[in-house]
Amino acid sequence: MSFTIKDTGIGICKDDLGRLFRVFGQLDQSSTKKYQGTGLGLVICQKLVELMHGEIHVDSDGMGKGTVIQFYITVPGCCGQELDSDSSDEDMKGMERENILKQVEGMKVLIVDDSEVNRLYLFDLLQHYKMIPFLASSGKEALQSYIKSGIDFDFGLIDINMPNLNGAQLAHEIHKNPAANYPLLALSSIGELSSSDRSEFQGFLIKPVKAEKLLAHIVRITLDRKKTKNSQATSHSKRAETKKFISAAEQIPILLAEDIEMNQVVIKEMLNRLGYSNITIVNDGQEALDTIKSHPMNHFSLLLLDIKMPFVSGLEVAQEVHKLYKDCSKRPKMVALTALAMAGDREYYIKKGHLDDYITKPIDYNVLQSLMSRMEMASSL
Repeated sequence: MSFTIKDTGIGICKDDLGRLFRVFGQLDQSSTKKYQGTGLGLVICQKLVELMHGEIHVDSDGMGKGTVIQFYITVPGCCGQELDSDSSDEDMKGMERENILKQVEGMKVLIVDDSEVNRLYLFDLLQHYKMIPFLASSGKEALQSYIKSGIDFDFGLIDINMPNLNGAQLAHEIHKNPAANYPLLALSSIGELSSSDRSEFQGFLIKPVKAEKLLAHIVRITLDRKKTKNSQATSHSKRAETKKFISAAEQIPILLAEDIEMNQVVIKEMLNRLGYSNITIVNDGQEALDTIKSHPMNHFSLLLLDIKMPFVSGLEVAQEVHKLYKDCSKRPKMVALTALAMAGDREYYIKKGHLDDYITKPIDYNVLQSLMSRMEMASSL
């Protein structure tokens, strides 16, 4: 079965067609991105088409002339059997879909799966429901990148059958951390969980995961936790009102300029864990400049600037801030956040943007901790 999709959009240069199917790759490589996205859409499409024994092709006559996407898939005479419905499907009955989607919006989800196809599929699915997915390709990566950083996930999706550290072992490691008390769903393509493994999870789904079945499980396992967290937050808020002492770190005003929501959440969570809670987040360079100019000159102590942002880049923000302060000793410290890690990048950006430091993404918790120590946040800012 073949499909053809045509549009009359901006089109694509012939020279760029070969770069379309790179993971996290985007054709707009300028420091000020005009178009948003993660660079995963076409990659996911390609993987799904290949799973159905097909091919996908993209063609365009050039900029301003639209794009044509063609793909075919092999449709067998007999489709795979549908999974039997279970009690989780019943949870969806009687609940308005709009209400369900509002409940899951903004949830932070840990996805751990050694299959790139499965990770990208779940990433796209959760983003469609306006959740915030965090990806890890192994149990070790999940522990190092997310669990140890103390991110408070709403739930996790963990593949059972991973090499080295399997899903049940990872779940056990997660549960060793008292702060990581979020529910976990097990994913498997080969059958049921053993009784010992089952105790580590609050639910179990067969892959490929169906969207509605996943939603039902999410609603079921997170509603009670959300109520508990809200109750705890209320109690915490009341206790906080009576506090007379606020640490130096909590008082330090930080501006984070980052256009990717997932990165915003990760960096904010890491800073919170390090004790910094006075954080203002903006989505692009122009918003960063407007925010800086709308506050007194000495308001922000530290600017964390993503190099590649829409409208005005982080580098341009740093250059503009440098011009605003005749006395450089009084301007806020400025740090570049970037995925650019080629030889010479650090020196180039620090010099061109008058920056104080530079760290690469994805941000490592220990690297950020070291950075904050170098910035002497508690004493000199």
